[in-house]
Amino acid sequence: MKTERLGNLEHFLEAPGVRGRYVHLTGMPTIQELRDMLLDLPTGAMLVLYWNNPYSVHAICNGSFGISTDDSTSLSRKEFDETIRYLQAQSGQFATLAAKWFYPYPTVEFPVAVFSDSHLPGRGECDDNLYNFQDTALELFDEATVVDNLIGTGQYPAFAHAYMLVLTMDGLQSIEYLPDYTRFSNERREELKVRTDVYPNKVYKAAFSYQAKDHILKLPELGKKLEQTITGLSVLGKPISVNHLKNLDRDRGVAVFEYVDGDSLEHALDRMVGRGEGAACAKLIQNFVTRMRSLPGLIPFETGYEFRLWFGDPPLDKLRTLDENGNETTVMALPVADIDMIPQNILLRDEDAVLIDYEWTFDFPVPVDYVIFRFLYYYLEGKHRTLYKRPELMDVYRTAGFTEEAIRYYTIMETHFQEYVQQSAMVLRNEYEMFGKPLIRRWEIQSMLLSAGGHGITVRYPSQHEEVISSLPTDPADQIPGQSRQEVYHYKIPVTENGEMILYLPAVRLLRIGILSVMGGRSREQEFLVNGDVLAGCVYSFETAEPKISVDVSTNQTGYLMLSLEEIPVSRDAFSEISTAITDYKFLAENRDKQLEALKASTSWKLTKPLRALKKDKE
Repeated sequence: MKTERLGNLEHFLEAPGVRGRYVHLTGMPTIQELRDMLLDLPTGAMLVLYWNNPYSVHAICNGSFGISTDDSTSLSRKEFDETIRYLQAQSGQFATLAAKWFYPYPTVEFPVAVFSDSHLPGRGECDDNLYNFQDTALELFDEATVVDNLIGTGQYPAFAHAYMLVLTMDGLQSIEYLPDYTRFSNERREELKVRTDVYPNKVYKAAFSYQAKDHILKLPELGKKLEQTITGLSVLGKPISVNHLKNLDRDRGVAVFEYVDGDSLEHALDRMVGRGEGAACAKLIQNFVTRMRSLPGLIPFETGYEFRLWFGDPPLDKLRTLDENGNETTVMALPVADIDMIPQNILLRDEDAVLIDYEWTFDFPVPVDYVIFRFLYYYLEGKHRTLYKRPELMDVYRTAGFTEEAIRYYTIMETHFQEYVQQSAMVLRNEYEMFGKPLIRRWEIQSMLLSAGGHGITVRYPSQHEEVISSLPTDPADQIPGQSRQEVYHYKIPVTENGEMILYLPAVRLLRIGILSVMGGRSREQEFLVNGDVLAGCVYSFETAEPKISVDVSTNQTGYLMLSLEEIPVSRDAFSEISTAITDYKFLAENRDKQLEALKASTSWKLTKPLRALKKDKE
């Protein structure tokens, strides 16, 4: 499997030009082992320790949150911090020991970005989570949403996907050579591979390969042409300018830009929507679209060789949009266009707005509506965003004049562009379906549930009388936002006789039980229940064609049993691997109760909501 991400971390120190020793940890080193590694460093070198966090949000969301006895679960950031403080307190050579924590994403094996406390990920930035190449897995929670919530509350460092600890014996002065953030854009064709390093007062964009030097060296001239092209363009009343180039190292292929301190247009628009100003946000976007189409210097678009190389050869009659009167317009082009002029790349300052990244600027004609399409797409729905579903924003494409046909062909252009950039490189997120193990996503489970009909279960009472019980009508508390069906099926089962009552469940492979309790009587504790009351979002696997639950009921009055059930239909092959994984996680088998108690005390219980379940007092 070819990917240029593999080994990226061992290129990390190349930007500041520092020597280093890299160690991929699988267990917590002792104080003596850490001392020996530090003392073995050459003068001026750094020790780089990295590992995947066994308590990471990814592990939590996939059900393997550090409850195993594997050595890797002893790798604790807190213990490392205590060890560093202990060594610093010793007299002598460790007095100048300095450290800086980094957070590789998504894993230390295949990192695309390296964050730090000075530059944490923004909302929506941790969206590349399809990298399970070991076992079939159930994605029990929406990982991107959980990460965004952690980022919003400042808790991401505690649950980061991975850790990288850089240590030096030369004090904080050497640590200051390290960037606060690095992005590896090297899953590209050779002449386009770059890396970006962000420091407190500057940004480096450097060629990752010799062939990519020309790509960097063209940026100054393209920046000048672009600034002339967008003269007069503004957003929120702020004129848009291009980030200034501070220095260009032609020998190394490194461009140094100013560090722009500002809030992104994306975040500003998001806050408007969050305040209930979605209509104003849509109007602002429409005003920007109008200004883009009114830029001076627009020319009728014709495809040329370079354009076809990057974007394919779409038929011009398919790219026409509609004016305010509903008439088809001529396809106009910008002679110099930055197709990455998206809200994320426009930073707002007090007096102006700055386009911080114009790597994808072309000095051949590109349809202005393609630039606008990307602006809309990457704000409304790109990178797993879902703002296009909001009533105030769902018509933005239409009000901007885009027909369904134009959207389709601009999407084809975008696909061609991405494929051209990534030619000769195997991008993990694109190749997961071919080489990865099945990962059953939460939205897929919900989709399956929504398309399924209501479920009935058969109850056999001690007298051998059988009765079919249908699921309860949908309760508003159990509805999925934007949907009319519930995702967990609830049952109210009459309890009228003493003795063993058998519940025959739908013949599915995997069931997740929510709550099982008896009102008006009592039930004997069952092996798969916690105190006879709650099974905390656990998956129960049935291997027989007719799964059943046996409940011993003792009651002197009429009562009822409440059951909530979630069905997860999967293929036969996936079921086999999932069953093995579930057993390995010890959700089942002989240690079930112990593991469930661990689950209730775990981070996942605190960070995420368990499955919807009936309240005990619900009638």
